[in-house]
Amino acid sequence: MKPEEILLRWFNYHLKAAGHDKEIKNFDKDVQDSTKYTILLNQLNKECSKDALNENDLTKRGQMVLENSKKLGVDPPITAHDIVKVINLN
Repeated sequence: MKPEEILLRWFNYHLKAAGHDKEIKNFDKDVQDSTKYTILLNQLNKECSKDALNENDLTKRGQMVLENSKKLGVDPPITAHDIVKVINLN
């Protein structure tokens, strides 16, 4: 399997474990609204808030996701704007 396929499988495993009913098939439009990132981070660590799901502004929601990632010890190399504008990892 390609690394991206492994990561997608891992991501979807955790979404399902969190009770989320939708999978991701790519790392661009499927994560652009930060919903699935929010659910994933909360599944990995309950200290990561799901408050972003109540935020309508996608850039603010993306910023909340990045703040949650810091709770996991990850200093993201991207910005909230990068998430919203759709990053192509290929």
